[in-house]
Amino acid sequence: MGIESYIRSEIYRVQEELAKYSDDGVPEKLLRRLNLLVEISSFIHGLDWLTPTYLRQRYATLINGMELGDVARLHGVSVDSLASSVSLLEHRLQLLLGGVVGFLMSGEIERAGDEFELRTGRGSHPIFPSFVHSMIRPVEHRGVDVESCELEIELLSSLVLSQVEVRILSLDRQKLEHLLYIVNNDIQYRTIHSLLMRCLEGGIEPAETTALIAYYNDSLRPTFGSKFD
Repeated sequence: MGIESYIRSEIYRVQEELAKYSDDGVPEKLLRRLNLLVEISSFIHGLDWLTPTYLRQRYATLINGMELGDVARLHGVSVDSLASSVSLLEHRLQLLLGGVVGFLMSGEIERAGDEFELRTGRGSHPIFPSFVHSMIRPVEHRGVDVESCELEIELLSSLVLSQVEVRILSLDRQKLEHLLYIVNNDIQYRTIHSLLMRCLEGGIEPAETTALIAYYNDSLRPTFGSKFD
């Protein structure tokens, strides 16, 4: 059973258990468990933890009950491509919330709540996107010399939410939206999609990517008479 399915079934089970008690006789621990489960469910369905962003809509339709094949057709992607993405996303969710579920299963509600706040950065105003907390856990290492951490500091500074928001607002929104649409459609824009994904995964530089796309568009002009994308 995946984490999302477990949380959903636990909410249903605890709600059934609570229905057995009168309003003034409900065990406090059971209420705290339900509140935490609902918060975790809200976090999962909010999809802020999910990157890249274009996958959020696909995963949202899946966890809301749509079949894999229907989701693939809806978003114009192959079933194999979608299944591979979903497997990676479920693995990421396991890394992020596996410890929380472990504490819930053993009945340790307080530890589950603490772990949830730690892993998602929800205990205070978040500095980084939640996926950072799923990959890097804050742990003290006394042997680490901070003076030698220039590359690591450079990485973290590029991930600060406020800086990402400023960068997005400084760029052309229509261009960003169109690029996300192409990334999200590996059938309709097969060649352009492939080039963009190579770039996003670090295989080629952005300047080389746009040059290759221009070359591809030029190759289509004798046949179609205009740019394809």
